[in-house]
Amino acid sequence: MDKKKKYLLISLIVIILIIVFNVVYNNNSKKPNVKKDVARIVKTVTDENLTYDDFTKLVGTDVANINIVTGPNSYLRNKPKEDIIKKYNLEKYVELQDELARRVEKRYVDNLKYKIMETQNLDNKECHVIRITAYYYELYMHDLLNLINAQLDMDISEIVNDSKAQAEYLKKEVLALKVLDNHLDDYENKIQESSVIRLCYKNGKIESNDMILSLVLAFRGNGYLNVDFSNEQNVKAAQARLSKYLDELKKTKLFE
Repeated sequence: MDKKKKYLLISLIVIILIIVFNVVYNNNSKKPNVKKDVARIVKTVTDENLTYDDFTKLVGTDVANINIVTGPNSYLRNKPKEDIIKKYNLEKYVELQDELARRVEKRYVDNLKYKIMETQNLDNKECHVIRITAYYYELYMHDLLNLINAQLDMDISEIVNDSKAQAEYLKKEVLALKVLDNHLDDYENKIQESSVIRLCYKNGKIESNDMILSLVLAFRGNGYLNVDFSNEQNVKAAQARLSKYLDELKKTKLFE
């Protein structure tokens, strides 16, 4: 074989190897890594330093901060602006709010469990079934908001532009947090109720941001039977809890 033919043969072999490598690389790069993705999502939503920007980047859309459970931008840490805090001497309320919120966050984080069950092929998409067991945070939030609202003597929309009303709202929220702090065990998922979410992939990526948000909401206990308030039993149970909490609230002192 002369040098020219030998050179052409070597060049052809190199080209074939490059093509094979690219095909293998592209196939591998597009292969879903559901374990890594779910672990990343869990790590983000349970981060004690989670910010609103981190959360919206994760789910790919702007959402109300009521969906954020941990970190300085969580709903439980809502507070007025610094000038209002100083004007109405709310520093001790903010400090207690932070302490009580951390206890709820810890329950949320400690109780969050998930298991990747099986893979399904649906409409030419690779979908992974994820079973989630979580703290009854969604139920907790329902009861907390009911207890706060039961104390209000004005519409929530009127509070936004009224600094004194914002100060009073914070006090009522902290009082509600204090009452429910005695009942955190009641929101433990003792029966290990679980929910199922599917993460479907397209070209190696999670198909839509809605799927990520659905997973995040499932981590809160969204979709469990006890937060189905089309069920009359759940409505009556919530009313009974509220009545009990209001009785306790009258006897509760925030600062001795």
